[in-house]
Amino acid sequence: MSQSTCPATDTQCVCHDPQVQKSAAACISQACSLADSLSAKNATQTACGAPVRSKTRQYYTMSVTLGVLAVALVLVRVGFKRFWSPSRSLGPDDKIILVTLALRVSGTVLNVKGLADHGLGRDVWTMSARELSTFVMWLYIMEVLYLAELSLLKLSLSAFYLSVFPGTGVRRLLWGVCAVNALFGVAFVTAAIFQCSPIHYWWTQYGEHPGRGRCININAMGWSNATMSVLIDVVMIAVPLSQISKLNLHWRRKVGVVIMFLTGTFVTVVSILRLRSLVSFANSNNPTWDQWEVAYWSTIEVNIGMICTCLPSLRLLLLRLFPRLLGSTTASGDRVSYAHASRGQTVLRSLTSLESHENELTDIENAKGSDCQSNLTKSTRVLVKSEEHP
Repeated sequence: MSQSTCPATDTQCVCHDPQVQKSAAACISQACSLADSLSAKNATQTACGAPVRSKTRQYYTMSVTLGVLAVALVLVRVGFKRFWSPSRSLGPDDKIILVTLALRVSGTVLNVKGLADHGLGRDVWTMSARELSTFVMWLYIMEVLYLAELSLLKLSLSAFYLSVFPGTGVRRLLWGVCAVNALFGVAFVTAAIFQCSPIHYWWTQYGEHPGRGRCININAMGWSNATMSVLIDVVMIAVPLSQISKLNLHWRRKVGVVIMFLTGTFVTVVSILRLRSLVSFANSNNPTWDQWEVAYWSTIEVNIGMICTCLPSLRLLLLRLFPRLLGSTTASGDRVSYAHASRGQTVLRSLTSLESHENELTDIENAKGSDCQSNLTKSTRVLVKSEEHP
């Protein structure tokens, strides 16, 4: 108060003097326990008539809406591949996305029951120390789930590209991306689990009895993970786009393929927006309010990523359901060629109009079930992949 011109009895003046508020907060945090600091801040804000803020409902609505949509599209994708596609089987990318689905269902439930119901989007001083500790515990669990889901999504997309592009050079690049994704996922999930010693200190440090412990630089881990994720996203967008020029497709069909692959840029944009939210990730005095943005963009990133991985299968399903509405825009005699880099060979795949696809796919399905290893069988397998993964 000695640094302020406000009389000690003038509540309104004291409440609107930023220097007094800053000095009081620093003094209380140094001299009082966390529980007492929260109580003092709560009493001060109440006396000053500060509004009660909450963004919990917004997070709740977004998380449930996108979570249900992502889960529904994955189930449609898997159902189509298993029961309606020519191969009637699931590929490695589908199996990986099923594991991701299990984590996403858990994550959506925990977003609501763990984070939203325990203070996310509220000011920290409206909570007790015990409530804050519980919130941070759920935040810890969601951080581990987020890192695992993100890595699995990238692995699933890499596996999808491997099933589509036969060129030796691009496949080597994709296998390298798979390896980086796997190492990236294991490293960061492990670091997230053991970022504090003992592990429970990550949330008990905010409780009434914090105990002793130490943690790594959480901000550094968050930034390195987000930066690495964006770089991998850029590579995974560039790989399929680099192959479009090798396809002899009608320009309209090429544009359609490019647009489908470019939907992945939305996830990259979300990842970049999430980077901005990490500025005060581990240095906030109001974590339940400030970390709302981190949780918000992280949830959008994972859900939109799952939705994007389902778009190729969704397109095929729509072609089956609405053949005349979404039919081919090219003549039935259009051809597509893809240069196979390994032995100078060229794999030729016929892309006919939708009306002739059904008969071709029936013959191809029979060919896939044969043990014959002739060149014709190999070619038809390539055609099956092109139809299942446009």
